[in-house]
Amino acid sequence: MSEDVQYRLMQRKLLQNPKAVLAGARKGSQMEIMVLSNAWTMPPGVVSLDEAMDVFLLHLQEKRVPSNTADKFCHTANLAFASMVGLSKAGPLLPEDGPLVQMLLDAWPGIYKWSVYLFSTRIEGLERTDTRRRATLDVLSAFWYTIEHRDCIREAMVKSPGTIEIATRLWLEEDGGPIPTTMDSPAGTCVLGNMLKFADKEALNRVLRVAGGKAGEVAKLSIARLQRALKGPEYNAIHITIYMDFINSISRVPSHPLRHALLSANIIWVVTTALTKISVLIHTSRDPGFLTSMVAAFGYLRNCLESTEGFTWVAQSVGAGLLQAICDCSPRFRSVDPDDYVMIKDTVGDILPRYLVFRTVIEAVETALNKIEHSPQKKRVEESIIWPEWKRFTELARERVLIMSQIDAFKGHSTTCDNIQCQKVGPREMFRRCSACLTTFYCSKECQAVAWKEGDHKTMCKLKQRERAEGRSAPVSKRDYQFAHYFSMFDARMHIAELRRAARRDFPHTPLHELVISIDHTTLPPTYGVKDLKTYRVEPLAAAAPGESTMALEARNDALIEKVQQHPDRFTLVEMAVPAGQGTHIVLALATGELWGKEDADEDEPDVLSRALGPKGTLHGGDAKMRRIIARLMKVVRDDPVLKGLLSEEGSRQEQ
Repeated sequence: MSEDVQYRLMQRKLLQNPKAVLAGARKGSQMEIMVLSNAWTMPPGVVSLDEAMDVFLLHLQEKRVPSNTADKFCHTANLAFASMVGLSKAGPLLPEDGPLVQMLLDAWPGIYKWSVYLFSTRIEGLERTDTRRRATLDVLSAFWYTIEHRDCIREAMVKSPGTIEIATRLWLEEDGGPIPTTMDSPAGTCVLGNMLKFADKEALNRVLRVAGGKAGEVAKLSIARLQRALKGPEYNAIHITIYMDFINSISRVPSHPLRHALLSANIIWVVTTALTKISVLIHTSRDPGFLTSMVAAFGYLRNCLESTEGFTWVAQSVGAGLLQAICDCSPRFRSVDPDDYVMIKDTVGDILPRYLVFRTVIEAVETALNKIEHSPQKKRVEESIIWPEWKRFTELARERVLIMSQIDAFKGHSTTCDNIQCQKVGPREMFRRCSACLTTFYCSKECQAVAWKEGDHKTMCKLKQRERAEGRSAPVSKRDYQFAHYFSMFDARMHIAELRRAARRDFPHTPLHELVISIDHTTLPPTYGVKDLKTYRVEPLAAAAPGESTMALEARNDALIEKVQQHPDRFTLVEMAVPAGQGTHIVLALATGELWGKEDADEDEPDVLSRALGPKGTLHGGDAKMRRIIARLMKVVRDDPVLKGLLSEEGSRQEQ
């Protein structure tokens, strides 16, 4: 009688007399346990979960593991292998906790030793072309994936030596090698991803060691699998979610090489483009699993957008279609778990607005919003539950775009001579630039000579050159830093009344020119305050990104502070804190002239800024919000004769 015939007869016996098959399997009958392991769940109810577990865990006892690994396919090893096959089918039936889960946890020491035995004999001990090796990879992956879904078992697995290493090997060989897998789901990814669910640095280091220390290769393989799942034409929501969750797991530690490798491989762009595709599938597919994929993508972005200096990844994600994806997904936000919605809402209402202090981000957001303005996406988000956060974000973005345009218009028209005895203000073409530091301007050779000999430029020039040499890893790009410098001035002038009130409240007996203006854009809304110039210093860790060389930057900041402290009547120091990933970056700007203005400034001064911008209706269609912003921007130039003159001239030209 052939083995196939015997197998079919045993299947019939299982349906007719399951207790007899259970007894035979318990005694170690190869045919009974083979049928039981493959068919005990079909049809449901013929064999109970506790009956099946009782047999399978018997053959996975620690004492049954052979001491000799020479015979890879001995009878006890075959029984253990079949038991793993049987238990891998228990996933949907296994409760979250209770006696059966405890039974499985108690059996873990034996399961662990059998797993190590089968891995060493049938995976490491066989050629890659051997079908039995592929079968062992698949069975071990499916079995571990089933049992680790219970938290107590996963914790026991992670604590056992070698499990993360074995799981990494299962992941690496999930879909590689000459023999393809027979599994429908990427179980290797599930196993390792779940083990790393709460991974610390050491756990990720263990993964990296198995991968030969090649973080870039791990990142490349992770991204390739996700992109393959997104190619279609058939999309599997479960697979997309599994790959997305795995990438989230290996990105868990912000400073780890695996996260940096993923960022270098453009993972933010990849995940955002995946989200744009998912934002279509959640409407066109009947599979509700795409909603879980959407949450996984938003989760990754929420966790990783603020990596390193932050603004690079925020700008990259916006450029890849994040804002459009938010609009397209917004009708489904009511369907997600409340905790997941809070995560999405934080992205729109907290992360994105805080980074609107960087020119790179503002430009990317402006481009995206212009596309959304005349598309169906605008109506989708207006009718969704996230509309209040979206509305506040877009209003702030439009305000920053307007400020950026004004900064561009003014830049170069109000250059100041760096000679403290002169401080002439005028258009940039009237000035000569220092050829060494490239950042300081003088109205004449004489002023440049005086600043070098009698001023502080000899010191500052060297510090600026040194800082430029270290700037290859600067936390903020030169272009963004220049914008932040100008923006801090605009921001201070726009909120000068609030700053005066803070000065009267916190330093009632201190002259205004002996105070530092302090603006904090790391929180929403930003805060405006003052600090004592005499005791002021910049915290070293706030000045630059972690791990960056900061000596030149710190020295230049110290020199700048000292310059203001020596001449408080000629300069005002403006400190602006901006988000830098998990930290803070401080931008120091030096204002010349009387930034504080007059206490009794005329609030009814003609709106020269509005006049310069043109008649009502030419900017944003006469938007009332924009008109209010323009009115606020007028305060920027109220105490600056150069800007006021420039605007009046521009307004006159428009009227002619």
